[in-house]
Amino acid sequence: ANPIKFANEVANIYPLYQQDSVGNIVYDNLENPHYDYDNPIIHDFNPIGIGEKDIYNVLTDRFLSSFGAKLTFLKDFSIQTSLGVDYISMDETRFYNPYHGNGASVNGRSAKYAKKDVTWTTTNRLDWKKSFSNDHTITILLGQEASKSKYDYLSTQAINFLDDDNDNLRASATPSGTDSYFTEKTFTSYFS
Repeated sequence: ANPIKFANEVANIYPLYQQDSVGNIVYDNLENPHYDYDNPIIHDFNPIGIGEKDIYNVLTDRFLSSFGAKLTFLKDFSIQTSLGVDYISMDETRFYNPYHGNGASVNGRSAKYAKKDVTWTTTNRLDWKKSFSNDHTITILLGQEASKSKYDYLSTQAINFLDDDNDNLRASATPSGTDSYFTEKTFTSYFS
């Protein structure tokens, strides 16, 4: 439900709530207003009603960390290592209700997505630095870096829901699509 798009495209002469012949808002037996989905600009759409019936949930977990150590030895040498980890997990639900809006033509639509992305990077380096008097310094650096990344993706969708109380795919009558894949990348480099 995009209330900004609705406000930009639909004139304010079209009400958000159903009205009786006198112009009073129509309520149900629980004193909730009935939303008006009948406007000629965006068919079967009411930003408040759709916003209450549709579900858009995203749960994201992230862990980002790096640590390292440096050791100096034999006066002119140092060795340094570091490790970084980036973990992202995202679970998403989109439910379009069976009565109005994007899910009405298929009697409700639910989609579930799960994504995981893990990347780690390690860097190792050896340094030698030697000074001769105060005028000359020689520095040698040898290093190695490695990185690995894996991304997993899963999506499933279903249509034809009995009502809007349950967005779980099992509550639908018709599975409408599944997809999954993963990508894995590795990288190693040496530098001096």
